[in-house]
Amino acid sequence: MECWIADTGKLSLSGQLNHLRALLPSIERERMLKYIHPEDSLRYATGRIMIRALAARNGGNGNVDILSGEYGKPYYASENLPHFNLSHSGNLVVLSFGDIPSGIDVEQIKDINWQEIMTFFGEKEQAILRLSECPLETFYRIWTIREAFSKEEGLGLSVYEKNTVDFDYETETVRYSGRVYRFRTIPLSGYMLSVCAEDLENLKLTQISETMWNSLIKSIS
Repeated sequence: MECWIADTGKLSLSGQLNHLRALLPSIERERMLKYIHPEDSLRYATGRIMIRALAARNGGNGNVDILSGEYGKPYYASENLPHFNLSHSGNLVVLSFGDIPSGIDVEQIKDINWQEIMTFFGEKEQAILRLSECPLETFYRIWTIREAFSKEEGLGLSVYEKNTVDFDYETETVRYSGRVYRFRTIPLSGYMLSVCAEDLENLKLTQISETMWNSLIKSIS
């Protein structure tokens, strides 16, 4: 399992929005026009380019059709390409991919009223938060873990409505429907990132450099 991390600020992508848009298929260019804020358009374009470059780097075509499941999880139309999942927040756009399904979530850490939001968590999570010495970071850790798991399953938050999902935050495992999943949380500067899959033993994190970004662009140009 690998995870690409793109920082749109460090890569100075905000001034390249029109160029990035031109690299996308017409349907995705049209979607970009629906965003009111330029930063939302930038995150969308960056993510789509990463997804298409991943296909191109794995023997596929950068113009491959990208479909969506019932709850919005994207996947390649070609079965010969990797499983992947995407998330973005602030300046970060992150993509997990591998031979098995995965879920990923990144959140920019903001000073929010976590006490009110934690009521959406179970008793176990609420108890962990109350005992935490750094409750804000703990809140984001729990939040991204739960988001990553729901995205791994491709069911969104509906997975929690009628199902028993048992998180063990010490062993970094999730038990659901007779199966065991692994999760990993990586604190980044000002962000919290979590990845979930059935196997994360060889998880590799790759920070996209300017050189790598230019290579990704070239692969779909």
